[in-house]
Amino acid sequence: MINIDKQNSKTSIIDLKPDNIVVEPFPHVIKQPFLNPDFYQRLKEEFPGNELFDGRPQLIGSRTGRDLFKGDAGFDEFMEKSPSWKEFHNYINSPSFLNLALALFGPHLSRFECRVDPNRAKLVDYTEDRFSLWWRSKQAKWLGLGRRQDPNNLFVRFDIEQSTQGYKKPVHCDWSSRLLSLILYFCDADEIGMDGGNLHIHKHLESKPYSQYERHPKEENTEVIQTLRPRENLGVFFLCSNNSYHSVNAINSIQDYRRFIYLNVSSTAQNIW
Repeated sequence: MINIDKQNSKTSIIDLKPDNIVVEPFPHVIKQPFLNPDFYQRLKEEFPGNELFDGRPQLIGSRTGRDLFKGDAGFDEFMEKSPSWKEFHNYINSPSFLNLALALFGPHLSRFECRVDPNRAKLVDYTEDRFSLWWRSKQAKWLGLGRRQDPNNLFVRFDIEQSTQGYKKPVHCDWSSRLLSLILYFCDADEIGMDGGNLHIHKHLESKPYSQYERHPKEENTEVIQTLRPRENLGVFFLCSNNSYHSVNAINSIQDYRRFIYLNVSSTAQNIW
């Protein structure tokens, strides 16, 4: 059994408890402030400049057209020049963070039919760059590969993102290789004059075994149960089960970028659900 108080004591960056978890319709945490406020402010002050996002690939491995993650040109250089981001990146990729995540969500994995065993899960050294992200999807679709990998081999995706007018996401679950996702905002929707761009949490209208939920349902088969307007240091941390439905309505107008980070605790196996 992982001692969550011990995990929290190792860092002042994130302080979460099991009673922060809302179990239905899928286990998730919504918290503001999510990060230690002083540490969050340091990250905000060092958030990458717009020039680091200009000209990024918009088709392969990109959610917004303006994202930066490990394997990209400029990512390592940015981390070396930004001590707060380097500290955060190192923590998110540490056993301490994984142990905290498993202490929070591990008790729910079996019920939601996840193949990961929280008592056997471990971090492995793996970089999911743009090409490998594309190639893994093709392996799964064409070659049926992925399930041969040990689902307990975990790594972390760490994406720094900007979105602007026209950005939207339909109702979906994240990739079936994802165990957990964390969205953390570095903007205030009202301050940047954003119309749209809200995060919606959905529930499927039909009750059925978790293994039978489709990961990309028709919107009319779901209902919105909560709408979240992006706010400074608002974090949404959730289990990527087959019914972890969420969406973002279209940004109709915006005066600045919708800044956020998107983290995944992922498996090297293509499908853990």
